[in-house]
Amino acid sequence: MTLKLMHINKKGMELGITIIVIIVIALALLVILLYLLKSGIFAPLTGLIHSSPNTSSINNSLP
Repeated sequence: MTLKLMHINKKGMELGITIIVIIVIALALLVILLYLLKSGIFAPLTGLIHSSPNTSSINNSLP
């Protein structure tokens, strides 16, 4: 019984680590995308980004 429980717990930990890694990668991609938008590579889309107040504060914090 305890062996089964430990096996499930290990699987759960692996799943948790996988989810954390995916979230970190997604956040990194989002930051890169916002940086590219701020750099003006996607000029037509920058208007959409700047129109929303939430993302503009993130944009301003980027170098």
